[in-house]
Amino acid sequence: MDNEILKMKRNLSDHDLAILNSEMEKHRKSVGLTYLLWFFLGLYGAHKFYLGKVADGIAYLLGSLIGPILFFAGFASENGSLSVGTGAIILFAILTCWAVDLFTIPIQVKKSLEKAEMKVLDDLHHFTTP
Repeated sequence: MDNEILKMKRNLSDHDLAILNSEMEKHRKSVGLTYLLWFFLGLYGAHKFYLGKVADGIAYLLGSLIGPILFFAGFASENGSLSVGTGAIILFAILTCWAVDLFTIPIQVKKSLEKAEMKVLDDLHHFTTP
């Protein structure tokens, strides 16, 4: 994707480059802030929402809410082993994804920026091309 972005940037005028830089300031994401969100609210997907990955954020949020409910509700019922097992699997999946994010956040931030840059470049191309 980097090569494609560079090719598109080469064809821009100075005015268009200034517009691109201005628009990109709105889309900048901080690795540090992403880690803070990951640490304090990551099990609820806050870092995913911050990076614009809404579907992933919803998955985290639902998993973090439904997993414990199923897990603990299973203990309260007579025949709740399926509920306990399902809740445990959901919680394990969320915790595993959360742990993997520890090592992949810088890449996720970079990809988020590249995606935003491609969208802005595409919009500029469509705006300036008759």
